[in-house]
Amino acid sequence: MEKLDVIITSSCRRNIEATIESFLSRVRCSLPFRFLVNVDVLDQRYLDKELAYLQHKGIKDINLNRSAAGGFPANLGRALLFLFGKIESPFFFHLEDDWKFLRDVNLDPLLALMEKHPKIDHIRLNKERIRNKAWLYYRSEEITPEYLRDNLQCRIDNIDLVLSYGWSFNPSLNRSSFVKTCADKQQMLKDPESYVCRTYEDTHENTGTYIYGRIGDRPLVLDTGRNSILQWLRKTKYIMMGGKYAEYKF
Repeated sequence: MEKLDVIITSSCRRNIEATIESFLSRVRCSLPFRFLVNVDVLDQRYLDKELAYLQHKGIKDINLNRSAAGGFPANLGRALLFLFGKIESPFFFHLEDDWKFLRDVNLDPLLALMEKHPKIDHIRLNKERIRNKAWLYYRSEEITPEYLRDNLQCRIDNIDLVLSYGWSFNPSLNRSSFVKTCADKQQMLKDPESYVCRTYEDTHENTGTYIYGRIGDRPLVLDTGRNSILQWLRKTKYIMMGGKYAEYKF
């Protein structure tokens, strides 16, 4: 491998500068990074500054998406269709514009692991404490026992991993050959994460997706874009409209 592609989905927010700086300061790799960036132009005020920052960092592969049609899922789908199509390295890192890395991570042993073991397709870095069960969120909007699967603690080539279930758009190292097969534009615009997760489940039996670390480990990455108050309001509205919600405490 000559490089490692890093894809970034961005909504034209100033978070992206802190995210890239955090990534570069915390994430180690002997390979040079090549950043591929999608910018959803939702707030014109930040566009010039964001483009100037990306140019200063030497980032040239940028897609400007000015369409708001379809809202969030469609914008994310358009971003990923562009980014997946631009990937050249056999593995890539999935990054978003509102993440902060809390501890140092060395990608070299993880890349070596994926090169040695062709069935390892996805190793993600946890944004919350690693739980002992995985929720198949792309199969159901409700967290019920039938959609929970036991995570399995394992150790491969002296690296602690948790065998989990489902491809994830969390911070992760990924095998590029799989995402190249996810080119159904209609499905990507409708619900990209569920589409990618279902496609992986149907073709790989969910046996190659892992979390880096051990069950119970604290987060490696902080999601700085989540607003706890807005999340609480959305949850309350969902319940008031008759929706069922079970707290995921596993």
